[in-house]
Amino acid sequence: MLELSRVLYKKSHSYMENEEYEKAIVYLLNSIKEDSDFIDAYLDLSYCYAMIDDFEEAEYYCDLALEKNIQEVDVLLMLAFVYHRFELFDEEIDALNRILNLDVDGDILLDIFLNLGNAYYEKNDMDRAIAYYKKAIKLEPESLEAFVDLGNAYFANEEFKKSIESYKVALQLDSEDSNIYSNLGVAYIELGEKNEAIKYLNQAVLLNPHNESAHYNLGILYAMNNESDKVIEQYNRLLELGSDMAPTLLKILDLKEKFSYDRLY
Repeated sequence: MLELSRVLYKKSHSYMENEEYEKAIVYLLNSIKEDSDFIDAYLDLSYCYAMIDDFEEAEYYCDLALEKNIQEVDVLLMLAFVYHRFELFDEEIDALNRILNLDVDGDILLDIFLNLGNAYYEKNDMDRAIAYYKKAIKLEPESLEAFVDLGNAYFANEEFKKSIESYKVALQLDSEDSNIYSNLGVAYIELGEKNEAIKYLNQAVLLNPHNESAHYNLGILYAMNNESDKVIEQYNRLLELGSDMAPTLLKILDLKEKFSYDRLY
């Protein structure tokens, strides 16, 4: 019965919204019993199983939906999400490339380019990640996500000046994003430009006093400048936030060697 199937499906979403995925699964399974062609229920089943870390069931319901050949793009997008969640990045890339062979609109194409960039980023293939983020930007020149991701990829590739350029474009799109200021601060640390780093990190904590990475990296900078009182100040902020970065920062006070930054926190 189609009407009952939709009622059950709607009920499942109230559980999904509360992250009660196992309860949602019960209603979704009953929903497809009533309507075996209800594609949205299959996709939500796949999502729910992924969220409870059941890869086999998550993949199974995507495969069932693909067998029905209904809304193939949506199914492949869900399959790519499942693969990404379980760190099967080669499989994710294959699923996304299958979508590129279909007739898709611009919004979906933007997501595909971003997701391909993210998959290659996770594989530590920064050159390909950068290439796909650039494709996303060419398609949507005001994509905040694309510029932030591009900045992160350049950072990981140790191209810090290009990283800064990308982050600054991102700031033009959203000047209130604390994390972008924090990332800029860390990039300037890598270039040895402490004053610029302090400026951006202070702006990060001004916008978001709960930005743990910004407080931590400010502490690092002050330690490098032998400004112990300011390191303690950032340490106390981290303690107030309950951050596990606080003990590490305190230890740095007693160390004299220089520190290298391998990643953005």
